[in-house]
Amino acid sequence: MKDISSTAIGRRILLNNNQRGEIVFINQNDLSKPLIRLDENASFLDLSEKNDLYIAEIL
Repeated sequence: MKDISSTAIGRRILLNNNQRGEIVFINQNDLSKPLIRLDENASFLDLSEKNDLYIAEIL
């Protein structure tokens, strides 16, 4: 599973709130909730801390 999740790092994504970003780290305990670097202000967003946000699309 580690090999599969590591291929997601660097992928461009669209969140359900229409923010765009890039996957920078995969949480091995919750693969669907990675750390994202947002395009807007280059800040980081940990999806494991945001129950209302999720990846809507991989670009």
